Amino acid sequence: MAKRIVTIGGGTGQYTLLSGLVNYPEVELTAICPVSDSGGNTGDCLQKNLQPLLDHSGALLPPGDIGKCLLALSPHPLQARLVHRISGVAGLENYNAINALLVVFWQFTGDFLKSIAAVSEILEIRGRVLPVSGERAQLVAELPSGEILQSEDEIYSAVNCHGGQCLAAPIRELRLVPPAIKALPEVVVALQNADLIVIGPGCMPSSLIPILLVPGVKEAIKASAAKKVYLANVMAHRGEQADFKLSSFVREMEKYLVGRFDAVLANAERPADEVLARYQEQDQAKLVEIDVPADWDGRQVVSAPLLLASNSSKFKEYARHDAGKLAAAVVKLI
Repeated sequence: MAKRIVTIGGGTGQYTLLSGLVNYPEVELTAICPVSDSGGNTGDCLQKNLQPLLDHSGALLPPGDIGKCLLALSPHPLQARLVHRISGVAGLENYNAINALLVVFWQFTGDFLKSIAAVSEILEIRGRVLPVSGERAQLVAELPSGEILQSEDEIYSAVNCHGGQCLAAPIRELRLVPPAIKALPEVVVALQNADLIVIGPGCMPSSLIPILLVPGVKEAIKASAAKKVYLANVMAHRGEQADFKLSSFVREMEKYLVGRFDAVLANAERPADEVLARYQEQDQAKLVEIDVPADWDGRQVVSAPLLLASNSSKFKEYARHDAGKLAAAVVKLI
């Protein structure tokens, strides 16, 4: 019987994990994505630019993370092209093709879940991709100073030191507006029936915690007999945790999970010094430090070499997970 793995995350991290896990036929995959993305090129602007062409005006969920997951789970040769930006089409310049495709199907069906199902069928994905809720929400962050950041985009930029912004200290509290949106029933069932629930990798304030804030999610995780795993990022920013220690990330996630992880998976490899220096200079990002033992207060801590393979074209540019290594380490945790 196939083992059921549910992944919770967003961005490049979840894409990388799924790209590796899809090669294991013995697992059944469900990817859960946030609905608090503030839009940008892949949301509000797409809807605005397509509106003159099509007449549906229903609610649009953020397609960005969903599109990445769909591509990761597809064996179709077409999928590699859909990640590229559109060019030469008035009103859609620089938009990601997979996100535009999701929005087009949404416009025709009037239902974003049907849009995901249609694109899933076209790409012949192995597994399921689900938004955590059928309702859109705005992510709000309160800083230690009392200042309020009003959107996922603003929070992500500040945490990751983009656009001249850089937080002086980690976020004090995150919340969703409205706070009473509900988790999709399919999400609750997937979590309750899972054998392994993997939270991460991904930006903690903008991708991971917003999913846990949706009513019904942490309750379903707590009720599940699944092994709960936190998968730490390779690099971190000061706006996430000031000390860059693995223990601090785990405790912050557990605060929102309102429970403990059964296992923690972290990278034990050190990137090249020039790569670390570039991350520090450009983004004030540092390597996550493993500061806990293999048996940490009842948590299983697995540290393994998880960086991009040295023969990868991106090895000398990025401190990122290797999809194959990451998936192999996760499957061993079942």
